[in-house]
Amino acid sequence: MAIFHGKWESLISITGDGYSHPGNGNFQLEESDGGGKQDLAISGSGGTYYWSSVGDDVDFADHIKARLEAASVTAGNSNTYTVSVDAGEDGTGKVTIAVDSGTYTLTWGNAEGQIVRDLCGFDDDITAQSTATSALQAKALWLPGCPVETPYHLDSSGQPQLLGAVTLSEDGTYNSMVGASHTRNEYVYQALTQAKTIAAAEDTGNESYEQFWLDSMAAGQNWAAPGTRMRWYKDADTDATYITYNQLNILTPGYERVNPSWDGLWRLQMNVALDNS
Repeated sequence: MAIFHGKWESLISITGDGYSHPGNGNFQLEESDGGGKQDLAISGSGGTYYWSSVGDDVDFADHIKARLEAASVTAGNSNTYTVSVDAGEDGTGKVTIAVDSGTYTLTWGNAEGQIVRDLCGFDDDITAQSTATSALQAKALWLPGCPVETPYHLDSSGQPQLLGAVTLSEDGTYNSMVGASHTRNEYVYQALTQAKTIAAAEDTGNESYEQFWLDSMAAGQNWAAPGTRMRWYKDADTDATYITYNQLNILTPGYERVNPSWDGLWRLQMNVALDNS
């Protein structure tokens, strides 16, 4: 039986009016094939995205690819771009942007560009490269690097739970009130490294669950809302199979040391509810 580490991705919400306006000469693409600098706007008409699966229309990597290729067409080159995130079972979580002809320069510049830069894990402009890979892991992505435990089958979304109350009077009269139901699940990691758990101990920026939680669940970034939706992929290599949840751990990340006197291994329990939106 295969043992999967899986992955988690949080929803990326790009607002319809953008974080800034194209045309200010900051967030730009320039290709060695000619055509000059072209303004970029990732927001467009707005949308929701995940790195590995479709949100409103395409995954976030394909959304960036489409915008780069549109700018290339405007420049008169019509080059093909590849935007990929290494988010498989043994992935680094880093993003690679490549062009099929010549080289490209990507200047992040303004607020919108910097948001895209941070989401992709880049820490500087990309200058005259045919292929560039981010120094940091992508945001809105967590690769735990160890197996998960759950009370239910790994393909199950959890157990149904009713919202209600029960009263029992002194004479034994039983009364109950039942409202809506929802499906809850628990995912428990018993052997996380410190780097995969604590932001201050990361080996690669953005790799920890704490940073994932701060950016996404705690809405520490412009593209996130408090308690934003997440997708869990049992097999990180299989992007088409996932379950979408709402995070219930929105007041604290919920991690702790396995041994109170040692930082080597960490435990994390994620309590989630199936998203029905």
